[in-house]
Amino acid sequence: MDKKVVAIKYEEFKDEVPTVIAKGIGKIADKIIEIAKENNIPILKNTKTVNELYSLDIPSDIPEEMYFIVAKIIAYVMELNEKREEKSWD
Repeated sequence: MDKKVVAIKYEEFKDEVPTVIAKGIGKIADKIIEIAKENNIPILKNTKTVNELYSLDIPSDIPEEMYFIVAKIIAYVMELNEKREEKSWD
């Protein structure tokens, strides 16, 4: 089974809701992951959420019924980014 990915963009105080900005399967998924790694963008595995978001067009706002799970993901990523920033000061 090929790898499937969805990329979400959300900028606090700028975006009203998170947006699906990219998605892919197989080699396209690998390229999205490569670009994320090159840009220090956290990569999380959540197969159920990816499968639900994959049906959306690009770009698409996250549907309201997915706000809670996507908010949890964004909160986790923000926490990771804060820890990364703290380490850069050490």
